Amino acid sequence: MKLRRAKKSKGFTLVELLVVLIMIGILSTIAAPAWFGFLNNQRLGTAQNQVYLAMREAQSNARRTKQPWYAVFRQLPSGQAQYSVLQIAENINVSSFSASSCDSFPWRNLESSIRLSYVGAGLPNLGGCTNAKYLKFDKDGNLGNLVNIGVRITSVNGGGKRCVVTTTILGAIRQLDETSSSGCSST
Repeated sequence: MKLRRAKKSKGFTLVELLVVLIMIGILSTIAAPAWFGFLNNQRLGTAQNQVYLAMREAQSNARRTKQPWYAVFRQLPSGQAQYSVLQIAENINVSSFSASSCDSFPWRNLESSIRLSYVGAGLPNLGGCTNAKYLKFDKDGNLGNLVNIGVRITSVNGGGKRCVVTTTILGAIRQLDETSSSGCSST
């Protein structure tokens, strides 16, 4: 007499697959908001670092060349935030710039979801440039009498505020966020 062996099943049943898919869906629903928040914070941090490095580059170039350098920031009507580091001869009046001359600057784009605003009073406009503000570092890398001014960085996707602010007339530059003791909104 022969014994018949039961066939071993290979694979998963439909019920097992559905249970796994439902578990993946539930876990994804829980994790997605945290992941998107993490991505927004990373984008804000990257933009803050780019703004900080632009200011430091202008300051360093001014000290190195013993000529004034400018860190310029603008928000285009389309929403794109841009920055540029420029050397402008002392005999040129920056208020005489036109919108077309501003478009020829070597602009660098920030992440498309980033929005710029300005901290403190006194950040001057760059002539006829559309929504362009600048920081002028003199030949010693100083800002003259401009203190507690800078650039506030936010995202259209949320994630808080970050800013880069000059804190002394000697040109000390700090990176702040809304959780700092001197936070972005209070400067």
